[in-house]
Amino acid sequence: MRPRLDTLLLLLLLTAPGAWAQSSAPFPVLPPNTPLTPYQQAIADQRKLSDGFYAKAHFTEAIAACKAGVVLAEENKNPGDQAAFLWQIAYDYWLLGDLPTALEYAQRGLRISDQFPDDRRRSALLRMIGVIYHSMGDLIRSHDYSTQALNLAERSNLERERANALTTLGNIALKSGDLVTARRNFEIAYAHHQKNGTAWSPANALVNIADVEEAEKNLPRALATQERVLAMRVASNDRRGQVNSHRELARVLRTLNRLDEALAHIIAARPLAEQIGGHELLAKLYEESVLVHEARGEFEPALRLQRLATTEREALGGERTRAHAAEIQARYELERQREAIGRLMLEKNAQSADLHARDLERQRDHAVKLTLYAVLGLLVAFVTALIFYQRRATA
Repeated sequence: MRPRLDTLLLLLLLTAPGAWAQSSAPFPVLPPNTPLTPYQQAIADQRKLSDGFYAKAHFTEAIAACKAGVVLAEENKNPGDQAAFLWQIAYDYWLLGDLPTALEYAQRGLRISDQFPDDRRRSALLRMIGVIYHSMGDLIRSHDYSTQALNLAERSNLERERANALTTLGNIALKSGDLVTARRNFEIAYAHHQKNGTAWSPANALVNIADVEEAEKNLPRALATQERVLAMRVASNDRRGQVNSHRELARVLRTLNRLDEALAHIIAARPLAEQIGGHELLAKLYEESVLVHEARGEFEPALRLQRLATTEREALGGERTRAHAAEIQARYELERQREAIGRLMLEKNAQSADLHARDLERQRDHAVKLTLYAVLGLLVAFVTALIFYQRRATA
């Protein structure tokens, strides 16, 4: 099951204005103009490289950059940065829809976080696991991990992580049909992001409230909320968010049978989406475009757009396959390294055993020689004494 980037769990995308970056990863936040050590600069460069690939939706390359960051942090014995990079890897695999691999990396990060007592990192990783289980449809485990994330955030006064955990729990409630709990959680999270969020996060939080309104069958109100979201995203120059908002507005308007307005939003979104790129973004827009044109009885453009949507979905599947192949290759290389290390250890042990045996043999030879020398010395002393005694007796 593919996660929805635009409505479900969107507060994972707490990005800085002007770039689509993985800034919500739990890295330490340094004061402005802080001089960086060579290690900190290397970590910053690796994050920048990963974010650059991520901004272009090149997830395989972003994952590879994060894995290099994990190795760098491991070499420098920094489990905190290891855990943060593992969070990013889990997140990228989640975006690609490779949920088992995403879960594996998130759980690995959680285990490493035990070595570095940082409640923000641990809460973020617990929430990430909750998000993945939510996408898997396992709401019980999702609720368990998200609740752990929320409790930890509340104990440590981590307002951002608290808002994010409440968002995940709100999505669980929404999926379970508990609209009252969903709305309450989303409104608390929205209030936090209005006050302390990034330029983009309030709009992302408001989308969740629109989802509740739609689930309540209050489409006019959901439409008004989505229009507010679009205005906020235009004001903050969130172009990717604008594409998602146009698509969501088109969907709601199509449901209300306001097809001309729905088409206008589709037309407004297309040039933005084509400039930004990304198979997931384009596929979803083309798929909604197909539904709008079909509702209008325009089957020729609907067919053309369906072909484009299929092409993007196939490309997305190829991206997922490439990422999975890269993961298998990495594991194969790791296994080869382990085997090589194992062979070297066996050879080293064999050499050590051989050296030990030779040393024992030398010690035995030395002991035998000492024994012979002692016996010979005693014999010489005995013979000398005997000769001396015989001479005295003769005299």
